[in-house]
Amino acid sequence: ALPVATDVSDEAACQRLIRTTIEHFGDLHILVNNAAIASPERRPFQEMPTEVWRRTLGVNLDGMFWCGRAAAREMAAAGYGRIVNVLAIQARVPLPHNAPYAASKGAGMSLTRSMAIDLAPHGVIVNAIAPGPVYVAADAVPPEVDQSAATLVRRAGRPAEVAALAVFLASDECTFVVG
Repeated sequence: ALPVATDVSDEAACQRLIRTTIEHFGDLHILVNNAAIASPERRPFQEMPTEVWRRTLGVNLDGMFWCGRAAAREMAAAGYGRIVNVLAIQARVPLPHNAPYAASKGAGMSLTRSMAIDLAPHGVIVNAIAPGPVYVAADAVPPEVDQSAATLVRRAGRPAEVAALAVFLASDECTFVVG
């Protein structure tokens, strides 16, 4: 592993991240776009500050685009790669007072499909994970936001369950699941 502090809302920083990774490891096979923020300042849509909107989309959507584009150029040239975009169920089922986050995840879903269409002919497989609620013990989730009762398995997901799917989507086993 190589830790590289990166503000994914900065296009040049995303390019440096990919370049640094390739310089260190020699090539690039997998990108997982998992950087995201959700503002603790949840407000109704009509009261949402522009700066919260822009910052959320800058990290959640622009970062996915910029890291994905920089990685895809290298992967397509090599004829192989896996990109996994981490979204959220809010791409389809938004929570109240969370328009920037939900919009960024919905746009990420469309971006994932567009990436998949453009990159599959170059040997780069792009997919997304859009989990419902996933909680770790340290999370403090207000009851009005807790959707675990709405899941079919009647509980929140576990981080390891999401990680297992990401590992599959980034592996050589994933050759037919695209977009």
